Amino acid sequence: MPLPKIAGIKLCETYREQYGANFISVMPTNLYGKNDNYHSENSHVLPALIRRFHEAKQQNLKEVVIWGSGNPKRELYLPTIWQQPVCFYME
Repeated sequence: MPLPKIAGIKLCETYREQYGANFISVMPTNLYGKNDNYHSENSHVLPALIRRFHEAKQQNLKEVVIWGSGNPKRELYLPTIWQQPVCFYME
């Protein structure tokens, strides 16, 4: 997990413990959508997969090479799924 995310979580925990503040950290991760980054070398997981399959289809390839071991498990979300829960937590 990147340092700014960890720092945000720890800051909320510390304020909650030290001052009794009602702070929480909500981080909707692995979001994807129409304005996502589909760059071939620096995109996230799902946009990279979409791009590879799209290019394979355009080139009539019979297989698509996907990097990695296949061990990590990820949950992927459309941003619209997170709108209501994030607004709820902000209230």
